[in-house]
Amino acid sequence: MGISAGIGLKYMLKEVIPHLKTKDILVIIPEYEQFSPKCYYGEETLSELLQIKKEWKELVFQTDWVAFPSSLISRVITDIIYHFTNKATPERYSRIKFNEYGDYIGHWQFKHHLISAPPITSSFSPKVIEDIKGIILQLEHKGVKIYLIPPCYHADNYSLDSQRILSIQKELQKQGIPFLSNPERYVFNDSLFYDTQYHLTKEGGLIRTQRLIEDLKRK
Repeated sequence: MGISAGIGLKYMLKEVIPHLKTKDILVIIPEYEQFSPKCYYGEETLSELLQIKKEWKELVFQTDWVAFPSSLISRVITDIIYHFTNKATPERYSRIKFNEYGDYIGHWQFKHHLISAPPITSSFSPKVIEDIKGIILQLEHKGVKIYLIPPCYHADNYSLDSQRILSIQKELQKQGIPFLSNPERYVFNDSLFYDTQYHLTKEGGLIRTQRLIEDLKRK
């Protein structure tokens, strides 16, 4: 379900829940913005997905009709600029570049070219975390084992966002659904990121995968 953050964690979980059975393991690794209402409930990407799937009822109630038109226009303008100036990133994301394990590998041949991202501006919501807790309790009652794990994060951005991330961590602990590991364990150096504070290079992905395996084995 890691195709796009704009789909929103709420909808991602809704898509996965019907397929989970007793003794299954669900690993949830949300970007920190997913703890804010704007991202958790989905953005324009979700609206586009719902149109493709013809889920009209969901589209009506999920879409922020105030923000959606301006976001769509902004995206179109950006694509036009890229088309005529040829200033697109070295690797434009494509649906055909997933491997047989579901990993996106289209950027593995390209070098790190991360542009520093601004600090997180969206505020996390205790109500969002309460909603996530409700979903987790529902699945645990069904016999599903769930692990909530911090996302990988760019070191420079972590120095800017550490207090906000700490607030999220404390609220998760308060709700009884803590991260499996401390967020700092998944903070990596600049050179291991591809194009955002979350997107790792091939080398970074391998290191992160090994740490994830170690954390899950401890449980």
